[in-house]
Amino acid sequence: MNKIFLFIFAVLLSVSSIAFDKQLDLENRLNHLKNIFLEFKQKIIDKDGKQIFDAQGKLWIKDKTTFYIHIDSPSPVKVISNGKTVWHFNIKDRSVTVLPFEHMKKNVQILSMLNDPSFLKAIVNKHKNNAFNMILSEKFLPYKKININITEEGIIKRAEFIDDTGERIIFEFRSQNKWDVEPDKFNFVIPERTEVNDLRLSNSSNS
Repeated sequence: MNKIFLFIFAVLLSVSSIAFDKQLDLENRLNHLKNIFLEFKQKIIDKDGKQIFDAQGKLWIKDKTTFYIHIDSPSPVKVISNGKTVWHFNIKDRSVTVLPFEHMKKNVQILSMLNDPSFLKAIVNKHKNNAFNMILSEKFLPYKKININITEEGIIKRAEFIDDTGERIIFEFRSQNKWDVEPDKFNFVIPERTEVNDLRLSNSSNS
């Protein structure tokens, strides 16, 4: 799973997971991230301060498992989840990967971290106004720090992940609005002449 999805999935799954002291305030703010639309920009900065990646896109969130991500650049991609199935559609290559949501959750490192109680108990180190600064233990390398800026009303403005090499993954958000849920938004009809890699089949055969 590409780093571009790192923070988005982290926010989606942390909404129902955090429940400790300082984390409670963060949980209350993240709970507003339902039935919303927002635009995002992402950049990756290496340890020397050089920008090595840039992307932008749009995100519709119904709840922590139901979402639609449309990455506009550098390469158009759609990631859609209806809570049970996830479709990863590369528009340019006309290829789609289909997988169970639970399979994705188990195989994306940040998602495993958020489901680990020892991670959640120590996640928030500092909290001032709308800024939450989190320091991770060595158990969760390569990520060392997470910084989130989110208002009491749940308006998320910025997020940053810092790994053990000093590389920074930064997200900036804008145009956040509530919207009426459109159920069809979270289902995907595979276009004709599209290469399909259906991991649901291999997952069921291994279970």
